Amino acid sequence: MHSLPDISKLKLVAIGVALAAAWALPASAEITIANEDTANPSLLYQGEPMFKIGPMPETTVFGMQWGSKYLDHQAWFDWMAANELGYGRVYPDSGYGWLPTRAPGRVYPFEVVRWEGDKPIVDITRFDPDYWDNMSRVIGEAKERGVVLQMQLYQRVFFEDVEDGEGWPINYFNPVNNVNKFEVPAEGSDGGIVDTVKDTVKGLIGASEPIEDGYGLFAVMAEDTPWREVHRQWVEHILNAIGDHGNVIIDLMNEGNFNKGMTEGWIETTLDIIEKWEKKTGNDLRVGMDFDHLYKIFLKTGDRAHLEYVLSNPRLDVIIAEGSESHVVPELVAGDREPMHKDLAREFRARYQKPVISTNSPSRGPHVKVEALHLYQWYSLMTKLQGVGVYAKEYPLAFTKPPVSIYATRSKILMRFFDQIDDYAALELLPGQRISAPGEYKLALTSPGEAVVYLSAGISAAPIAKDEEAELKLTELDVPDGAVKIESLNPRSGETQSSAGTIQHGVLVIKLPNIDHDVAMHITPAKQ
Repeated sequence: MHSLPDISKLKLVAIGVALAAAWALPASAEITIANEDTANPSLLYQGEPMFKIGPMPETTVFGMQWGSKYLDHQAWFDWMAANELGYGRVYPDSGYGWLPTRAPGRVYPFEVVRWEGDKPIVDITRFDPDYWDNMSRVIGEAKERGVVLQMQLYQRVFFEDVEDGEGWPINYFNPVNNVNKFEVPAEGSDGGIVDTVKDTVKGLIGASEPIEDGYGLFAVMAEDTPWREVHRQWVEHILNAIGDHGNVIIDLMNEGNFNKGMTEGWIETTLDIIEKWEKKTGNDLRVGMDFDHLYKIFLKTGDRAHLEYVLSNPRLDVIIAEGSESHVVPELVAGDREPMHKDLAREFRARYQKPVISTNSPSRGPHVKVEALHLYQWYSLMTKLQGVGVYAKEYPLAFTKPPVSIYATRSKILMRFFDQIDDYAALELLPGQRISAPGEYKLALTSPGEAVVYLSAGISAAPIAKDEEAELKLTELDVPDGAVKIESLNPRSGETQSSAGTIQHGVLVIKLPNIDHDVAMHITPAKQ
């Protein structure tokens, strides 16, 4: 005999299903990935192929309230919008000393309990809403102007015992700077690989003894310590500031590596926090981690395990390079050091089938090394590095005067060239052996609908095409055989020139005009 179902139980089941559906909201993402799991992964922003370049004052945009005199946010953002600059690397400040502590408009991530001279003493369990509201506003103002932000959860330098005292000594987590006095690792992990806190930390101490650095904190953030809760709230405050804006790519840590405190446990714990927030809110963020110091450890030791763990981690869907370290343009680094690891952005994009962005640039800002920035940004376009960070270590900038005005003008020319590309996501890199042309750098992209070419002398001033016999030859193009239209651009002046050509058996040969430094070309089938 079959009994009728209990209606009250069915109602409870239905309610439970509804609650589960509400908890697991459909994912909403402003930044998505086209061509996933292929050698041509491409970021999309609001459904369109993304290519963003630009500088942003890294921690100052959050540490100073919108409208403060110390940093004119409005002027900076308006300058970016006017010149079609749309990218910035940013991070919350983990210490008080990088900005004037008493400046009008200065805000702190934690509530200030008291002052010792000009030094704030904070409570790291109480987050100051003024700071996080300001962060949310900055992110929103960026979105209104089409700016994508690369948000680093932590800046490693704040945890280092640097000579000028602007690292661990000013870190809010250092017990001398807070009222909480949570126990911290007696020794930082600088110099040794970390697996768990139990393997590396010799003891926990309070503020009564000197602490070498703060690197050991990352290990205990993944252990059953008060630091795990502090870390969770820190990450969640950043995520809540991002909220539904969606114009943010998460970078777990600037220059993080396993010789400086990071552990796999810390990475997995942090990703758990992010994914739980995504599930709760219905938002979907792109996440990666700067690989530069991981690669340096590999070069030094020959051990690739940690580098491989980060680059191949399926929970990290973006690869993050550094333009300051020749990851992008092989010859360019910030400073005077020799390039060590060349063209990794292009190599890793193809190998790991993930889109690539760059934290910083081969100059300290848009006011220096304009030629290096010029090449860096064009090279990024042509290797499909889609978020192109530029240092902004100094401000205010003289926006209307050289060299900043030159940088801005050339950037706008670049972005307008990008806007003429029909489908950037569909374009694939043409191997170098299929490009024959003068110049130091010869780069091309191809798809069935179009081709894009960039030829450059590098940062030298030598002309690359003065000979009447100079020509460009491209082979095995995806563009169909037949007549094509060629739009040539001078990337410095913005001057354009139209010409025609013919593709035969996948081969295009073009007589080149005089080229002093560089030229960009957009090649499309001629309309019948």
